[in-house]
Amino acid sequence: MSEATPHASAKQASEATARAAVLVLGMARSGTSALAHVLELLGVALGDELKPAKAGANDKGYFEHVALHACHVELFAALGHDWDTLAPRPPRFWDVPATAPARARLAELLDREFRRQPLFGFKDPELCLLFPLWEELLAARATRALPVVIARHPEESAGSFARLRESGPQHGLAVWLQTMVAAERATRGRPRAFVTYAQLLADPCATAERIGGELQLEWPRAPRACAAEFAAFLDRELHRHRARATPPENALEALALRLYAAFERAAVDRSAADAPLAAEVEAVAAELAAVQPLLAPLADEAGERARAARAQREELRGEFAAAAAARDLATAELLEARRVADAAAAVEAALREKVAKLVAESDSLRHAFAKSSSALAHRRRQVRLLQRGALARLAALLRRLRRRWRRA
Repeated sequence: MSEATPHASAKQASEATARAAVLVLGMARSGTSALAHVLELLGVALGDELKPAKAGANDKGYFEHVALHACHVELFAALGHDWDTLAPRPPRFWDVPATAPARARLAELLDREFRRQPLFGFKDPELCLLFPLWEELLAARATRALPVVIARHPEESAGSFARLRESGPQHGLAVWLQTMVAAERATRGRPRAFVTYAQLLADPCATAERIGGELQLEWPRAPRACAAEFAAFLDRELHRHRARATPPENALEALALRLYAAFERAAVDRSAADAPLAAEVEAVAAELAAVQPLLAPLADEAGERARAARAQREELRGEFAAAAAARDLATAELLEARRVADAAAAVEAALREKVAKLVAESDSLRHAFAKSSSALAHRRRQVRLLQRGALARLAALLRRLRRRWRRA
C-alpha cells in the first residue's frame, strides 16, 4: 500500500480523527531516549520491538523501534549517504523512486503495529530530517503528527555523539547544527513543543504537563501519577557528559551555542517558540551555509574515521564470529562428552544395580544354605540318636532271647 493512500474507510477515518502520534525530534545523544520513555510512562505506545539497552551507551534502553530505524537507515542508504552526512539536501529529498521500498515498509509498519493505537509515538534521530514524510504518512491515516523537539547543550550532545561515532568534536557540532535547524524548519507553523534535556531531568512532571498543554493533548496517565516512575528512571547518572562553563573556542561552537540559547528560550517561553525562533534558526542556517565549504574536510575526516571504525568493527565481528564458532564447537564437544559420560554413568548404575541384586541373591542363598546346613546337621543328630536307641533296644532284646534260650 502506498503511503499516500488512506488505509481506512471513510467511517474508520472519521473515528480516527482523535488519533495522534507524538514524534520525538532531536539530535542523537540529546535525551531523546529519556523523553521517549517518559512519554511511554504517560501512555504513549512505542511498539513492541524496541532496541535493547546497551551498557555504557544507553544503560536504561533506547526506546527506539528497531524496524522503524531499519527503514530509516534503508531510506538514507538508497540515497547514498547517512542521516548525519554533512551536505545540503533539496526539499523532499526523500521522495524519489530509490526510496520507494523503504517508504512502503514504513507505511506497512505503521498499519501493522499502530493501526489500533489511539496514541502512539516514535523516537529516532532521523525524524529531524524525515518529519515531513511522517506527517504525510500519518495524515493519510487521519492521525495528527505532534512533534516534540528536545535540545541538549551542543557540547554535551555533540561530544557524546562524536565519541560514539569516533569522529572529531567539530564534526559533532556541525551535525548538531544541521539536525536542529532541520527539526525546527520541518515543524514550523505546526502544533509543537520544545523542551531541553536539563528541564526534563530537573522536573519531568512539569515538563510533561507543559508538553501536553502545548500539544493540546491529554495524557492517558497524569504526569503527577508517574512521578515515582520518572524519579526512578531519570537519575543523574543519565547526565554523564556535561558542558564546560567556558567561552566558545571557535566560530562553529559559537554558532551552536547561539542556536541552543534560542531553543532554551523557546522551551521556557511559548512566545519565543514561533517567529523569534524561526528568525534565529534562519540566521544561523545562513551562517552555516556560508561555512559549508569549510565543513567538507570535517565530513571527509569523519567519513574516513567512520570507514576505519567500520573496518575495525568488521574485523572484530570476524574475530568474534570465529571465537563464537570455536565456542559452539567446544560446547558441542562438551555436550557430546557429557552425553557419553551420562550414558556411561547410566550403564555403571545399571551394573551396580545388577551387582547389588546378585549380592542380595547371594546373601539370600548363603542364608538359605546356612539354614539348610543347620537343619541337616540337626536331622543327622536325630538319626544318630534314633540309631543308638534302636541298637540299644535290639541289644537288650538279644540279651533277653539268650537268657530264655539258656533256660530252655
